[in-house]
Amino acid sequence: KMAQRYNNEALNIHYKVLENRKINNDEDKAFTLHNIGVIYENLGNYPEALSYLKQALGIRNKIYKNEPMNPNLAQTRLHIANIYLNKEMYNDAWNLLIEVKKAFEETYGCEHTYTKKVYFSFAKYYYYQELYNDAMAFLKLVSINNIDKNDSINMLEINKMIEKCNHYIIEK
Repeated sequence: KMAQRYNNEALNIHYKVLENRKINNDEDKAFTLHNIGVIYENLGNYPEALSYLKQALGIRNKIYKNEPMNPNLAQTRLHIANIYLNKEMYNDAWNLLIEVKKAFEETYGCEHTYTKKVYFSFAKYYYYQELYNDAMAFLKLVSINNIDKNDSINMLEINKMIEKCNHYIIEK
């Protein structure tokens, strides 16, 4: 309930920012739309999340048309890809994940939190399709022991995935 209240308060703040036009430029608007989309994603309301994230992506595509590897653009793509994974739209997710992986690896390197989030999304991509060897390869890239304690990657989910992957890999 606490998380629900926090998300609702955050939504109210972002909506007020949009309504009061306290936005100075297109990136600020994209940032606000992106954040609203992420909140809806966290709440599991994927249609609303996609609506806001796609609006943010449209604005960011225009802003960064000459910078296809821009991290802001990649962040929005990653959230859309994760929603596609949750909706079992694997081909759409794959295409975005490839773009995001390239952007984050080029911008941040392989050990950065954002890059690890992409690796975790690839792990989920394979895991959801029961391709456990491939999922495990990406789970190893997440480097469980090196994840920042403040990171939003869900350790419980990672451990559950590793356990199931190991179970199926051993069975075969």
